[in-house]
Amino acid sequence: MSNLTSRGLTKQEIAIPAILGTIVYLGGLIGNFLSLTIFIRIEIRRVSTGLLFLILTISNNIQLLTLIVEFIDIAYNGRHYTVYLKKKQL
Repeated sequence: MSNLTSRGLTKQEIAIPAILGTIVYLGGLIGNFLSLTIFIRIEIRRVSTGLLFLILTISNNIQLLTLIVEFIDIAYNGRHYTVYLKKKQL
């Protein structure tokens, strides 16, 4: 049985970016939630930039949570990766 997928990519070409991407994504998500717990404190919000950092952290969390659908599609289906490889070969 061949290890090529229907798109012509090997399983390793799809699995390695998917695993590394998942690790980076989870690290970013955990880091943003930890930042949120720090910037939500009243002492931090009294500083002028504290509120700015709180809003920035909230917007980053929203962006990460909304991108999870696209991330899963790219990581496990390899659609955009395949298009990139085809353009690179031309």
